[in-house]
Amino acid sequence: MFSLSKSVVGLDLGSRFIKAAQLKMNKKGYLLERCGIITIPPELIVDGSIIDAPRVVEAIRELLKTSKIKAKHVALSVSGHSSVIVKRISLPSMSEEEIDEAVKLEAEQYVPFDISDVNLDFQILGTQEDEEHIDVLIVAVKKDKIDEYVFTVKEAGLKPVVVDIDAFALGNIYEINYEIESD
Repeated sequence: MFSLSKSVVGLDLGSRFIKAAQLKMNKKGYLLERCGIITIPPELIVDGSIIDAPRVVEAIRELLKTSKIKAKHVALSVSGHSSVIVKRISLPSMSEEEIDEAVKLEAEQYVPFDISDVNLDFQILGTQEDEEHIDVLIVAVKKDKIDEYVFTVKEAGLKPVVVDIDAFALGNIYEINYEIESD
């Protein structure tokens, strides 16, 4: 099991650069231990899809070596217009178990590929003003997209512990670093 007391590497696999930041949790928050960036040819990763995994693995290894990053646990994020779906929906108020089933049914309407080919998750955002409906955020990512990222980082000798979506990863960083004022 992964522990927050261990160092973790945030890894960003972009179309022009691969970036890594090794973080460790301490009493004051997160401490940046090491970081680095490496330029890659644009044909290695296109629209968030890894086209040439062996060369991406090689680039990750080189980045870790030159940045002196030793941690093996990695958090990464995925993107891509054709393989990541995020949709906010409204559902009647219901139990957790009912929500789980309702989300699956609703997702079938919005996901343009077979629902069995995606990893599906959701977050309850809150109750609407009428208190008879809830807002739910649905996220679906093609399984092969996650598999290609996980395979690539494992081949580079890393252990993926978190896979998130780019936009949510940025939101989480903001939340951690800045106090959000409530209305």
